[in-house]
Amino acid sequence: MSKRVLVVDDSVTMRELLMEAVRRVGDVEVVSAGDGVEAMQKLAASPFDLLITDIGMPVMDGLALIERLRAREAGRTLPVVIMSAMGSWEERSRATELGVDEYILKPVQAPQVIAVVKKILAI
Repeated sequence: MSKRVLVVDDSVTMRELLMEAVRRVGDVEVVSAGDGVEAMQKLAASPFDLLITDIGMPVMDGLALIERLRAREAGRTLPVVIMSAMGSWEERSRATELGVDEYILKPVQAPQVIAVVKKILAI
């Protein structure tokens, strides 16, 4: 049975790069969203095995998305990988408080994404 991964980023180029990297893991269905609001709709509609999200997005940023996700019973244990170009201490601290599994600094490299996905999904 394939694993389902939701990739969230407001940049179409970054989303496509991430989706391609995740697909290279094999036996993974990749779904994407352009912001936190769209991601919450997809998370509510069907289950996922992993969430990969950018922090800096309009409408609802990645930290707000994770906060809302963790407030839902079904979202408390979902593994989360967060990406950021900034990497500030405050951002990292908040991500840790929200139970983020991995924190990746941009620019993101495909081998790094593949390794993190394999580790978290135990593939």
